[in-house]
Amino acid sequence: MNPEDELISKLKTEIGKQIPEVFRGMAEQMLVKNKEVIINWLKDNKDLVKEVIESSS
Repeated sequence: MNPEDELISKLKTEIGKQIPEVFRGMAEQMLVKNKEVIINWLKDNKDLVKEVIESSS
């Protein structure tokens, strides 16, 4: 599994734990369908993501 697919898979798992079961499938499909948008946003905002990660540790 490539890193992008692994990231989406982990997001699906974590979101699935947080939302009611009735919405789980819809949320998971939204992640899969928007994978490219999510990955591109993370790449474009990697400094912000790094800052958030470092500030929450």
